[in-house]
Amino acid sequence: MKKLLYIVCIPFIFGCNSNREVKDDKMFNKSFKKQITSGDIDKNEIEYFDDRTRIYSNFKYGISIKETRGWEIDYGVGQYTIYRAVQRDSAYTFAINVIEVDVSPKDYMSIHKMVDMFGIEAYKSQMINMMSKNANAEVFDMSSQKIYLKNYPAMRNVFLENVKDGNDEIIFTNIMYQIMRENFTITCAFSAPQFLYEENEQSLNEIFQYIHMLNIKKP
Repeated sequence: MKKLLYIVCIPFIFGCNSNREVKDDKMFNKSFKKQITSGDIDKNEIEYFDDRTRIYSNFKYGISIKETRGWEIDYGVGQYTIYRAVQRDSAYTFAINVIEVDVSPKDYMSIHKMVDMFGIEAYKSQMINMMSKNANAEVFDMSSQKIYLKNYPAMRNVFLENVKDGNDEIIFTNIMYQIMRENFTITCAFSAPQFLYEENEQSLNEIFQYIHMLNIKKP
């Protein structure tokens, strides 16, 4: 069960503002990108983006998002990122990341159950330690709470991060929703400079309202 806590708290799941990447992925199955490259799955049957409605759907992981702000959309730089929307002028980033692990159906659990087993303070501590180490940045003022996202048990994490680049030093506000479905850990994460987030908090929080959970397509 300690493995499950590690999996949920891995910082690459966030991976919004930079080229962050997990340093040890031996315990994970192939990423979605590698499954496509190796021919294990047919991208055209599993993933779809509608240019007109700007709705991205991934049927393997059962998740969809509608982009409503005209941001640039791509698949991100991280190995486990399946979707990313970026507003570069404001340094806004929204990303969906998924990891798969090789566990049997009897070990599937909701993220609420997992957090209850270890305790929310252990969850927060693991999250902070892992993100600080892998992102090489100071992570602070984290709050975590059990919520539901489209009727699915989820964790909502809000924290600040001190990002340094060249001579610049900026505090980012990060919001992260995590869900465990079968052997998938899905993370939907938003990042923005703190001062911009505080000016537009209500509007920016609405991004998460456009996430929808779909039926998982079995191979």
